Amino acid sequence: MASHRVKGLLFGLCSTVIWGCQYSVSRFLFGTVEGEADPLCLMTIRLFLGALALSPALFFHGGWGKARSVVRNDLRSLLAMAFVVCILEGVLAFASLKFTTAARSSLLCNASPIFTVIFAALAARKWPTWGKNLGMVLGFAGLVLAMTAKASDLYEANPQTLPGDLMAIASGVAWAAYTVWGRETAERYGGIPCTVLMLVFGGLMMIPVCLVFGDFGSLSQLPPRVWAGVVFLGIADTGWAIGLWYTAMALVEPAALGAYGYLSATIALVVAQLAGRETFDWRFFLAIALVMGGIALMNHEPSPKRT
Repeated sequence: MASHRVKGLLFGLCSTVIWGCQYSVSRFLFGTVEGEADPLCLMTIRLFLGALALSPALFFHGGWGKARSVVRNDLRSLLAMAFVVCILEGVLAFASLKFTTAARSSLLCNASPIFTVIFAALAARKWPTWGKNLGMVLGFAGLVLAMTAKASDLYEANPQTLPGDLMAIASGVAWAAYTVWGRETAERYGGIPCTVLMLVFGGLMMIPVCLVFGDFGSLSQLPPRVWAGVVFLGIADTGWAIGLWYTAMALVEPAALGAYGYLSATIALVVAQLAGRETFDWRFFLAIALVMGGIALMNHEPSPKRT
């Protein structure tokens, strides 16, 4: 029904707006406390907040039963997804904002479709078409160009943004790996039950990491406005946005939702400029065109020939 499709598009739009804002919120969080916020401990809190915010959805459509089934039958796959999504993708994307600017992190993270096509080709043992290959080349060229562009914002970005840029790219690689190899488990048991469990197990995995490498003592020094940002990132970004997105996927065809990736990067750029006073040079805008153009080519499916 048309009304279901409109509802799905609205749900997808809400998720995209939240995800587009998360980069500037994270950048504000780290910039406000001048590098004192520990990304490992804060990410752990985000994961548990996200699971708590999303868990009420388990009361609908047999969610609790599906959650018990995935733990009983596919625990190994679930733990692998929790490690990839929560520890690799989540921590790397979040921590990148401590070293690089919001718009740069967003662009590099949103290049994940480039790596998704590569992983999908490896999984199917079938190399992409020439159009997808060209898109791959353009996308990689855009990533390299973005990393050479000058970056500065309200928080005086570290003049050496390379560590943060590499973290953002690695985050996109991890998300691509989850998209290709984690889809089967999510489709079998439902996206929301798997996501809630991934967040819980991811948070549990992060606790020993924080005990060894984190700094729980720094949490007591954080001002209230930083905690407000953490709560937003945990509940809205890690929790509600994922739930809305998975709901939208059941109502709208994937191709329509895929276009929101362009919108997310655009929102992140605008918010970074307005809220973080981020400045860009011509190389960054050219990098955006190359990356987005490459992603468009790689996601283009030619129309079947009529006989």
